[in-house]
Amino acid sequence: MGFNVFAVDPGVTTGWALLEDIDLATIPQGECDLTWVAGQMGGSEDQQAIDMFRIIMHVMPAVVVIEDFIPQMLNKERHFLSPVRVTSKLELLLFQADRRHTKQMPSMAMSTITDDYMRSATLWTPGQPHANDAVRHGVTFLRRAVMHPALVDVLLSPLGLDL
Repeated sequence: MGFNVFAVDPGVTTGWALLEDIDLATIPQGECDLTWVAGQMGGSEDQQAIDMFRIIMHVMPAVVVIEDFIPQMLNKERHFLSPVRVTSKLELLLFQADRRHTKQMPSMAMSTITDDYMRSATLWTPGQPHANDAVRHGVTFLRRAVMHPALVDVLLSPLGLDL
């Protein structure tokens, strides 16, 4: 049975990508044949987290991959920490639903799946940089999962919490 990957590039504009019905045996040779949909959303951080959570719950079983955020500079602008707030809200919703997730650094995804590769593999959506980054994180996770298939089983299993 296949599984889905839901990847998130959080921020003021949040990118998301759903990679559907994944069979690890066909990755990475079949990356061009992935069934996927991606988009971007804006608006309140609360609503973004709720909307993504609803999609995630609708497409289970799904591995959830979230782009991590570590500040590299001092920035006092309010929107600067939006990725942290969106991630935190989504993590709380996932926790309450007894669901696991994983994080990936932007540099890992950018060095693993380049823009040129995404274009040649028909994984690119023009004018949607955040959606493209979410797709990039999803495909990067698939490459990691090929090397460590047990990672998928762990991430699909419930946390086992008594809430």
